[in-house]
Amino acid sequence: MFRKFIKKIIQHTYRPYIMRQIQADRFYEFEGLRILIKKGVFHPGLFFSTRFLLQELKKEKLHSKRILELGAGSGLLSFYAASQKALVTTSDISHLAIEGLQNNRKNLNIPDTDFQIIYSDLFEQIPALHFDYILINPPYYPKNPTTEWEMAWYCGENYTYFIKLFSGIGKHMQPQTQVWLSLSEDCNINQLQKIAHANQLHLYQRKSKHFWGEKNFIFELMAV
Repeated sequence: MFRKFIKKIIQHTYRPYIMRQIQADRFYEFEGLRILIKKGVFHPGLFFSTRFLLQELKKEKLHSKRILELGAGSGLLSFYAASQKALVTTSDISHLAIEGLQNNRKNLNIPDTDFQIIYSDLFEQIPALHFDYILINPPYYPKNPTTEWEMAWYCGENYTYFIKLFSGIGKHMQPQTQVWLSLSEDCNINQLQKIAHANQLHLYQRKSKHFWGEKNFIFELMAV
C-alpha cells in the first residue's frame, strides 16, 4: 500500500517534469557516450527501462556479436554495443528517432559498415539475419497510438505490437540468441505470455528491480 502511495505521488510530480524535458532536444551522456536526444524521442535519462537493460548488457562480452535493438529510440543500447565492437543493427518506426540515430552515429564516428540504421515497423525491413542479442524496450499499454510519441507507450488495444513481434521474431533467432524485453508491473504479463505461447515461445523472468516504487523486469524470450 505504501509503495502504491509513493508511486502515485511520483506520477503526479515527475510526469509534468518529463513532459517539459521532452519538449526540446537534449544531450545525454553515459560513460563517455554523449548523444543528442531529439525532441519527442523516448529519453533514457528520464525513464529506467533502457538503463536497466544497459546494466545487464554491460555484463556481456559483446565484441563481434551481432546485435539488434528493435525500436531503439535514442539508441543508447546500440551505441554502447558499438563502443564494445559489436556489429549493430538498430531500428525504429519514428522518423525523429531515425534522424537522431543517424546524427549520433556520425558524431560518434561509428562506421556505417558496423552500425546499420533501419526505418522499420518491427521486422518488416530487417534483413533475414540471425542475431546473438535482440534488445527490446517495448510499448505495453493496451491503447491504439495516434502519434509517434505514443508509439513508444501504446501497443494497440488488442496487443497488436506483441502479436506482430512474437510471430516475426523466430526467423531472427538461433539456439544461442538472447532476446531481452524490458517490462514493468504495469503491463499485463499474463496476456503477453499467452501471445508468446501461441507462437511457441515463452517469457522467462531474468531479473527484477524496484525503481521509485515501481517493479521493473527484464524478461528473456525463448523457444518452448
